[in-house]
Amino acid sequence: MSDRLDKPTLTRIISSNYPIESKVAQIIALHELQRMNQLNEIANEIGHIFDNAKENEL
Repeated sequence: MSDRLDKPTLTRIISSNYPIESKVAQIIALHELQRMNQLNEIANEIGHIFDNAKENEL
């Protein structure tokens, strides 16, 4: 399973022969993973901002 929630991935999930419950679970899992990755990127950026601010104070 890809870690991106994009059109080809959604098409592949929807076109699969898995039960609808499995398809929904896969889509939800991908959405949550994508959201966590976005939040981690934001947290890293904020960390860099704080690090730069601390360096400028010294």
